[in-house]
Amino acid sequence: MVTNIYEVDAFTGRRGKLVMTIESDYRFEKGDEFTIEQNGGHLAMRVMKVRMIMQPNHIRRELDAMRL
Repeated sequence: MVTNIYEVDAFTGRRGKLVMTIESDYRFEKGDEFTIEQNGGHLAMRVMKVRMIMQPNHIRRELDAMRL
């Protein structure tokens, strides 16, 4: 499933920039923590909200995640 990961502000909860788009069948849930490794560094994040967008013949997921 196509999964878009967005960074959210820790204080306001407002959605910020798109961090990454991945293809994954993992079932993300609120509170899950994960690390993104790229460009020799890493970014730790916690899932705040999972949103499913369903369209005919297509499902995608959006994660709002806070930087740790």
